[in-house]
Amino acid sequence: MIPRPEDWQIPSRGPVVVKLGGSLLLWESLPQRLSRFLDWCRAEGAMVILVTGGGMPANFVRDLDHAHGMDDTISHDLAVRAMDLNSHCLASLLPRQMAVVDHFSGFGPIWNAGKTPVIAPYRFLTEVDAHSAQALPASWRVTSDSIAARLAECVGAHDLILLKSKDVPPGTTIRQAVRHGLVDPMLPQIAARVPRIMSLNFRDPSAVARELIKS
Repeated sequence: MIPRPEDWQIPSRGPVVVKLGGSLLLWESLPQRLSRFLDWCRAEGAMVILVTGGGMPANFVRDLDHAHGMDDTISHDLAVRAMDLNSHCLASLLPRQMAVVDHFSGFGPIWNAGKTPVIAPYRFLTEVDAHSAQALPASWRVTSDSIAARLAECVGAHDLILLKSKDVPPGTTIRQAVRHGLVDPMLPQIAARVPRIMSLNFRDPSAVARELIKS
């Protein structure tokens, strides 16, 4: 059963879920860029929940799976744990602005402390998502994009922002983004349950966030 929103101390207008691509973790300018981004979000009154992609640790799990034909559930489990690891890595870059949380009840205290929660999603997926009718499958079709979207659905987020390393042309549909390898194949199935999904080339300071069109 999914807990009630009032138990999570989530604002009534809903938070903003921001997914940071795992490849951005090795970008030297990430701490400064992310710090400014979070300051801007706070100034706009946005209550951000950060999700970190699996990056290199998840890619290692994928390579291991390709080499040895691991069970889907095991490889998915390990890839999600890679996201947990990266959550701690990300928070360590800006400890005064971010803190790791593994349960929804931790969002409120972190926001109240003036920080941004970075969710380690393993517990969310095993204790909340796995017991719902819309549970994500254990598959490489599911990456941090869909996990962030599922989180956005569960917490009633009004926006999901995907911080990427590439531009998305104006008017791009979610299915086109899948074909171009910009998002994972499962995202179109979840997108209908998230009010708005946007993509931003985080490496380009002049880039603007573009909405991914649902179709």
